[in-house]
Amino acid sequence: MRFRFVGAACLAVMVAACGGGSGGGGAESTSLAKSNLVVTATGPTDPVPAGTTVPLVVDVANNGEAAATDVAVSATLDARLTLKNATCSAAGGATCPPLSGTTFTPPAVPPGGSLHFEFEAAIAAGSRGALVSTLSATAGNGGTPAGSSAQALVTAYSADVAVWGYAPAALPHQGDRVDYTFVVWNIGPDAARNVSIVDTLGPGLLPGATISCRSDGAAPCPAAVLGAEMTVPNLPSGGVLTFTILATVAADSTTVGNSMQARAAGDPRDDNSSFGLSTGVLAGPASSLRTSIALQGDAGDFITQGSSYSYTLADAVVTASASGNRFNMNLQGDENWSFDLQLPDSAAALQHGAWTGLPRYAAVDPAVGALSITGQGRGCNQSSGAVTINNAWYASGQLVGIDLDFSQQCDASTGTLRGHITWSASDPTLPAGPVNPLPAGLWTPAPASLPASGSYVALSSDTGDYVGAGVPLSVYTRSNAVLSLLESNGRVTVSVGGNESWSGDFVVMNSLSQLQPGYYGNLRRYPFNNPKRGGLSWYGQGRGCNTLSGWFTVDSVMYDGNGRLSRLDLRFEQHCEFGSPALHGVIHWDASDTAQPAGPAAEPAGLWTPPPGATPGSGNYVYLASDVGDYIGGGATSILTDATSTIQVTANGALAVVRSGGAGGWTGSFAGMNTLSRLQPGYYAGLQRYPFNNQALGGLDWSGEGRGCNTLKGWFMVDAVSYDALGALSALDLRFEQHCEGVTPALRGKVHWVR
Repeated sequence: MRFRFVGAACLAVMVAACGGGSGGGGAESTSLAKSNLVVTATGPTDPVPAGTTVPLVVDVANNGEAAATDVAVSATLDARLTLKNATCSAAGGATCPPLSGTTFTPPAVPPGGSLHFEFEAAIAAGSRGALVSTLSATAGNGGTPAGSSAQALVTAYSADVAVWGYAPAALPHQGDRVDYTFVVWNIGPDAARNVSIVDTLGPGLLPGATISCRSDGAAPCPAAVLGAEMTVPNLPSGGVLTFTILATVAADSTTVGNSMQARAAGDPRDDNSSFGLSTGVLAGPASSLRTSIALQGDAGDFITQGSSYSYTLADAVVTASASGNRFNMNLQGDENWSFDLQLPDSAAALQHGAWTGLPRYAAVDPAVGALSITGQGRGCNQSSGAVTINNAWYASGQLVGIDLDFSQQCDASTGTLRGHITWSASDPTLPAGPVNPLPAGLWTPAPASLPASGSYVALSSDTGDYVGAGVPLSVYTRSNAVLSLLESNGRVTVSVGGNESWSGDFVVMNSLSQLQPGYYGNLRRYPFNNPKRGGLSWYGQGRGCNTLSGWFTVDSVMYDGNGRLSRLDLRFEQHCEFGSPALHGVIHWDASDTAQPAGPAAEPAGLWTPPPGATPGSGNYVYLASDVGDYIGGGATSILTDATSTIQVTANGALAVVRSGGAGGWTGSFAGMNTLSRLQPGYYAGLQRYPFNNQALGGLDWSGEGRGCNTLKGWFMVDAVSYDALGALSALDLRFEQHCEGVTPALRGKVHWVR
């Protein structure tokens, strides 16, 4: 389908005939013949990616009665389009002109003649939005107007799709299982269409590697396939896909690597569309090889009863032995398990390979082999199993490490037990966890700058820090802000709603399910962090880091009997974009802290009130006094009464809304702190514009006659307020003062209303 734009003009040609003779008068007659040039232009209706070419079609036809002469066809392309090629075909006696430049001069176009142009234009990289080109034709032999023009519309889009990745920090050993993580991120500004993603395993990795994808929710993961194209039909701006590749280093490898490429039409950059990882390999067996056991039972599996388990030497005692082609392992932890394997006689030793159809390990047929997984007092009467040995390491003829996958199905079960075993004879039993004791020299706030009790969040920003904007110290407590803390599976989310709004995420390494005391270092921005180390991110006021480096410490942490976080002391430091300026913070959370913002205060001395006699002695009224320079009131003083305006006051909880119809058309909103169920007499200070105010303090806003503040500072004073037996507002006396954008000139007012 194409858009079609048509423009037309008639070109007039005057034809004269003259006659006469000697001795006689002459008679002159005239006739008017017209030419009519019509230009049509078409462009694609679907959005077109920047950096590609686009076809534009132009037709010029003479629909008139006379030939059009001195014709000029011009292509005035959008500045973001470059003409790359042009072709022409003619019909009806017309002749194509030379195709050079952007203006073409064909010979005269006879009546009924036409020219058909096809242009190929290149869209500049990074272009987006509407690209409008004007195609016109003119004739020099008269007519008003002297030509015709039409516009061709191209809608372009641009999406910068970037790839970033990381591998384990330590060099792998021969036989190690390694994992690579790649993040595909659409930086925008537009959605990327038909994104092509290809992951390529480098040399030195064994076949059988796996790939998985995790989406941030903005776009679905494609079917994950190694070495083949994966297509994402639509990746929104800001959308993130995270791919994890698990592979095994071959026993003779000296280098290993992996790379991922993401291509999308309309991507203005090539330098960030692929990412490669390559490292050397240490000779095996791996001294860093760690013992881990995982069991996953389908629903219906008799051995595990449909449950899943995982263990390391940090939480279980594992003993193993091997002889020839036999391997036996016993695990004692929260549960007890045994694993017994004998390969067929065709394998004289434990070695790389795959075997299926292994019966229960009992009366073993050496030619067939056997496999049994038992535990928790349960075992199969008969079973069929399979095992894949990814690698086995020997030293002086003795097995010192093995990596294998297995499956087993009991004859009476409807489900399968699957699992993985990595065992190392030299595992030094290093449990995962934060560093203790804490490193020396970490930032800590001055105790005098912090509250003595209660929950609080304090921030200290260096000059040049983007997020904290260089503010030396900001302290938020339950008396001046709304504080919340959520903890789930080792992730803590902190929210601060005060005069400023902040959020923070702190995530421990993925080996932990809860926070533990200690130092979590070398961190990156959550959620793009290395999950084996943890992550953090502090952001707010519309500011956040694109990338960051930092750390946090859990100085103390307590959970209650139900596993809920009850107390936390945490410090952190983050550097946006790995720069030098830092944002520091300290969080003290006490779930038993029931402090709330104080209610309205007593009236301070010298608070503004209307001059004596300035307000009516009776009846409802709104009195407004505006300083010179005040944007809302315009520097005027006015009084609205029931005689000159309709004054209405409504209440919803601790929010009162004043409206006056008629002259002025004013609206005022007065909100108490969020701990109040309705307005109370007293002084409400330090307020911001409602509804963008600090919930712990309250807010206000007075606007009208098409004018309002973007931001404001102010106060209001409830002199008196009454509610009827049903809890409905029945009377209100209130004074207020507001300063738009924080300037000095003020708007002040008084409201007196009785229902």
